[in-house]
Amino acid sequence: MKFTLVAAFASVAALVAFAPAAQAADDRVIADFKGGNGDEFCNSWRCNCINYVPKNKKLSFQTAYCQKGDFSGNFPDSKARVFCSFTDGSKTTTVTKHVAAATFATLE
Repeated sequence: MKFTLVAAFASVAALVAFAPAAQAADDRVIADFKGGNGDEFCNSWRCNCINYVPKNKKLSFQTAYCQKGDFSGNFPDSKARVFCSFTDGSKTTTVTKHVAAATFATLE
């Protein structure tokens, strides 16, 4: 009985610990880019995300995410899974469309 309770508690704790990562993954969208180099695009994406200045001055940088390829990992030289987020400490705001414009990417 004790083992079952410990295992159940550990499972719940693990789910709570990974909840922010799961939320972030849900914000991913596909960005189409030109240039043929996924590594260069992702470097540009991260730099533009980190340096983005939101109109709302209460927001601070939270996450820059870029992974080459579509959701199946195909087209690493023309597509990437991306998002960019900022936070005010309690609410997350994505600015993905602004970073896409800065990197000359189009969102699917």
